[in-house]
Amino acid sequence: MGQQGEGENDLALVNKGTFPVPPDLWNKMWKRAESIHPDNKKISAHIRGSHDIPNVPIPSPPTFKATQPVSEKLHLIQNYISELQYDYTGLQFFEIKKGRPLCRLMDVAKTIIRESLPIKCLEAVILAIYLTSEIPAVHRFPLAFKSNFESNTFKHIVLGIYYNGKFGALGLSRRDTLMFKPLKYETLYDLLEEFITCYKNCYHTVDRIKIGLPVSHDNQSMEGIMWKYTSIKSIEASEQGF
Repeated sequence: MGQQGEGENDLALVNKGTFPVPPDLWNKMWKRAESIHPDNKKISAHIRGSHDIPNVPIPSPPTFKATQPVSEKLHLIQNYISELQYDYTGLQFFEIKKGRPLCRLMDVAKTIIRESLPIKCLEAVILAIYLTSEIPAVHRFPLAFKSNFESNTFKHIVLGIYYNGKFGALGLSRRDTLMFKPLKYETLYDLLEEFITCYKNCYHTVDRIKIGLPVSHDNQSMEGIMWKYTSIKSIEASEQGF
């Protein structure tokens, strides 16, 4: 990662899986906020010294009915991911090591659900894998983008979805156009073109797209996720080429 962006590595502070968050790390998060907020220490002192801050509602993970259409299940999953909200705190609450086996990453997903704290795009992908694991007919695969804006590089990742001849995506982003995509795209090329168009609308140029292999539905698997099976430059992503 170059400049701060939508990637999993753009936060300097990372919680190593300890909850509650260690006080020293918590204080570093507040100091970072103070360094970038216009009213810095005044706002920080007001919030941290307040005793009447209302409780934040904790979202509940979705439950499914046996006869519920897959498209509705995916909408429920995306709604839950979105309710956790995007992490603007400057602290990554959940450490994601992409080289870990799937079973360990699913343990992280369970922690995300338990703690119900803000997440970023990579955590959202791990959570989406966990929440879709009991929908065996749905194929899930990583879909990562590298884009450029004003000479800065940004990274982002979503979970590609394939079901019953249609493509879509689950995820989370600062931009609501760069995350969820319903199951309506006839080809993978159509899905990628949709993302590229949305990037253009955000004044970003997509430089490269990485496509991974389908992820196992066995949450106890010791196999890792194939995050990058192929990598293409977006200008090469012609329909004929696909």
